[in-house]
Amino acid sequence: MKLNRIGSFIVLGLALVLILSQSGSIPAAAHSTLSGVTAQVNSAAGQNRNSKTQHPTDQAPYKVTVQGRLTDPSGNPITSAVNVSFNVYTTTVGGSPIFSEGPVSVTPDSRGLLTYQLGSTSVISTALVSQFANTLYLGLTVGSDAEMAPRILLTASPYAMSLAPGTVVSGAYDASGNTTNYGVINGVNLDGSSVSNAGLYGKGATGVYGEADPSRGFGGVAGNFVDSGGYPGSQFGISATSNSTGGGDGYGGFFGSYGGGSGNQYGIYALAGSSNNQQQVYASIGVVGLSTANNNNDFTSVGGVFTSTNTSQGVGAIGYGTTAVEGFATSPTSNTPTHGGYFYNNVGSSQRVGVQGIADGTSGGSVVEGAEFSATGNSNADVYGVTAGATGAGNDAAIGVSGTAQGGRSYGGYFTVNGTGGVGMFAQANQPSGLSGDFMSNDSNATIVQVFGRIHATSCCAGASYDIQVRYHGGEALHAGDILAADGVNETFQGVSTLGVIKATADNADAAIGVVQYPIHKSITLKDGQDVWKADDTSSVIQPGELATAIVLGQMQVHVGSAKLKIGTSLTLDASGNLAVADKNATNVIGKVVSQPDKDGNVTVFVNLK
Repeated sequence: MKLNRIGSFIVLGLALVLILSQSGSIPAAAHSTLSGVTAQVNSAAGQNRNSKTQHPTDQAPYKVTVQGRLTDPSGNPITSAVNVSFNVYTTTVGGSPIFSEGPVSVTPDSRGLLTYQLGSTSVISTALVSQFANTLYLGLTVGSDAEMAPRILLTASPYAMSLAPGTVVSGAYDASGNTTNYGVINGVNLDGSSVSNAGLYGKGATGVYGEADPSRGFGGVAGNFVDSGGYPGSQFGISATSNSTGGGDGYGGFFGSYGGGSGNQYGIYALAGSSNNQQQVYASIGVVGLSTANNNNDFTSVGGVFTSTNTSQGVGAIGYGTTAVEGFATSPTSNTPTHGGYFYNNVGSSQRVGVQGIADGTSGGSVVEGAEFSATGNSNADVYGVTAGATGAGNDAAIGVSGTAQGGRSYGGYFTVNGTGGVGMFAQANQPSGLSGDFMSNDSNATIVQVFGRIHATSCCAGASYDIQVRYHGGEALHAGDILAADGVNETFQGVSTLGVIKATADNADAAIGVVQYPIHKSITLKDGQDVWKADDTSSVIQPGELATAIVLGQMQVHVGSAKLKIGTSLTLDASGNLAVADKNATNVIGKVVSQPDKDGNVTVFVNLK
């Protein structure tokens, strides 16, 4: 049988400006019926301890007041206590409730009117409050009855609809003397006990978005943040933090300027006034970048990065001042190098410049320097004005320092030392095949090396030899140690006189000129397009048509197999053109053996063709 009947049901207030309302008649369920349902705000409801953690204490409490008239099946009011359960759904039938409370005991008054505040025993969270922007339904269960059907549709009042997601709240600025609060909406939080107490808080893919409309002739400011300062702690006009842990980019702040006006366009403009801190050299700084990351990977901890995407004339950063750009390196926590300035260029397939310095001295008579590097240190440490290193692979040119000069009296590089015992230039090769110095000229008539002063050599000539560049014209491959004879077909290759040679035999022994050593291959191509050819000491085979080096005076390794040779044995050519022991009457002596054979049958021969 029907136990209860509820009429004139009312659901009251979630927030100060949120009013839910519905009216009409709803058919009865099996045991109870519901009709005449409306809703309005009740901002005077109390606030329990749990709900204080959900919102500020001066905000309307998160409670919904439910009110209705309870009758029996005959329409008589019920005035005794009954148990009621409340559920909020996102669907009209079925589904699981997103909020539940009860059963709770409710006692109607003498007319059967009951009143209850949802949120009294179950906390209405901010997550549930955000759901009130969507379509929701209220379901009620009285006593042992089944839940009433249909569920009650919760609707918004006109004022509440103005706050639905996607709506725009607008209003006119009151210029009648109110010069303190400029916004249409002002967020004021007077609790200054913590920096986390915000005046406004926005959460979303974009937390806060500001757009300025300067159409009335004033300068537009998309966002204006002011810190009045005056307190011991740090003062921030704006503080932005990105905690990105996903695969996308994370920006603490992103500032873009896409204006098309006649004035300057700035993505970000930072201005610092005078500072009273006299202990710092630079106490007033427009922009400061600080990175706290610390590990051993390159470019992990960077104070600031400035990038231009213009591939032709883009400039990453420009500095103006008495000193345009100045860099300081702080002491590291471990034994790692510090850089006052670090410039890296890994873009493009042609010329790449890490640092370019240009000084225009056309209007003055003083010293003009494109770049100046200086270092000051104590007597216990090495001090370098400039250190340049280069790492290359394959046929790439790896040049530590490159100097180019144009003009009548010009210097590609100019090094001066004023100290006693100083060295104007020091070059050192740390690899067995490295050259401590390599001097070349594209002009065949130019002086390659010119020395003013005395030349002093220290233990540098033990392995010295004299070799020449030749072009092999034979028909089969040569090997290091083969004897060469001139064939008379000579040429000039890249300004170097190059003799044509073939393999020496007993028939052309009179034309023997030396012992072949290494092939000559193209090593690198300089940035001006000039090819550099060098002896390839990784190969001992010379192919027909290749350039090669030939030892004409000095020592080199040759293969003699298992022959028993004494130091001082003279070598000559046999009938097939190979090395052989020379007798006392031999006329074509190549050189003398100056070492015992090694495990591979190689001996050192001092070549001395007469």
